[in-house]
Amino acid sequence: IERSVDRVGPQQTALFCTLFDAITGETIYDAEAGYHPLAGSLMEALQHEPDPAWELALEKYVADFLLLCVHPKTGLPRTWDPLTDRPLDENYLEPALAFGFLLDIHKYGPIRYRGKALAAAQKAAESALKQGAMADGNVAALYRPSDGNASTATRMIRRLDLPAQLTRVAKLGGDTKPLNAARSAVATVLYTHYWPGSWNRIDPGFDDDFGHY
Repeated sequence: IERSVDRVGPQQTALFCTLFDAITGETIYDAEAGYHPLAGSLMEALQHEPDPAWELALEKYVADFLLLCVHPKTGLPRTWDPLTDRPLDENYLEPALAFGFLLDIHKYGPIRYRGKALAAAQKAAESALKQGAMADGNVAALYRPSDGNASTATRMIRRLDLPAQLTRVAKLGGDTKPLNAARSAVATVLYTHYWPGSWNRIDPGFDDDFGHY
């Protein structure tokens, strides 16, 4: 937490963006800030080991994440440039991990932010379904936060990541559209999965694709 939190640019935030040397602790570079696995780990750890310092760090991170890393119009996750202190709304990204984090916040994150996180997740699901639900049943994995424009320029392995989160939204909100979209996405791989390996040479393919599904 001490070494990775944003300490660059005119506006310092509680987002994690600095990559550092594990041995010396020296900064290597400052990356785009967005969902960071450390935040997810903190939230999970706090379920088992309450710690005031961790709670404070998580609450500050969640506050800035909801303010800076979620587009106010589309609800889609976005990244934040810590050097210029501006959102990177035109950069396409895969929102599934951040999407899941929003739902995790609603489930067991800081109480004061649970409602806001759910509202953002529901808005993101609406945006994704509006432009990302494909005619063949797939759901696009890549989106532009500014307007929700979807792209299929990702590897096939990614196409079930977002539907997995859509099922969670459906369970919380009672809307059947996200669930139907997720079912259609799963149906597209039930009998048509392509595994590029062979029994004598299982990789590449077995670990990256077959094992994932």
